[in-house]
Amino acid sequence: LNDAHSLRLQYGEAFRTPTTNELFSSDNVTQGNPLLQQEKIATLEAIWRWQGSNTQWETVLFRNKMQDFVNKVALEGGSRFTFANTDEHEIRGVETSLNWKLNEHWEGQLNYTHLFDSPFNASFKRYGQIRLGYQQESLSLNLDALWRSAVGEQGFHQSAYSLINFQGRWQWQEKQALTLSLTNLFDKQYQVYEPRLSNLAMPGERRQLILGYQVSF
Repeated sequence: LNDAHSLRLQYGEAFRTPTTNELFSSDNVTQGNPLLQQEKIATLEAIWRWQGSNTQWETVLFRNKMQDFVNKVALEGGSRFTFANTDEHEIRGVETSLNWKLNEHWEGQLNYTHLFDSPFNASFKRYGQIRLGYQQESLSLNLDALWRSAVGEQGFHQSAYSLINFQGRWQWQEKQALTLSLTNLFDKQYQVYEPRLSNLAMPGERRQLILGYQVSF
């Protein structure tokens, strides 16, 4: 439209071939289905983007139309599962992303997604993220907060919650670096909606700390 504003309309199609486990597994939990068809998805997006001197804002309206989605279904008795191509499913929503650069080293990012239709997992109906990052030649630090809205689904309830994560990388030599990753920094206890379980709830991941050492050849 001009130097700052742009509009774009795009369409794409993709497919996913069933995995070996989905086709041929045979254990105490799942029974494969060799008759599975490919998953197919068609995506239509309308994108508006604003570009400032140090800030960028993008908003996307989208529609995902899925066919033959592979999902677990209970076998007779309910103690074992198989895989089946489910009916057609459509998900519409809006995503927005705001990026800004504070100075040479500091930058921030804000993301938010809102689905108009019910997703396969109700925990992803509305969610967002805010990130603050510091970058220089040998050091990279990132602190982010993930937010999910409250979920009330078929007897399951989880209040809205936030998780704080941290990632750091120090390039202490030309070909060697140390990394640090902290997820769920404050060890938040929460549950995720999981319709395949009898109580509909799966415990969320607790605090994790990962130290890494990288060598480039």
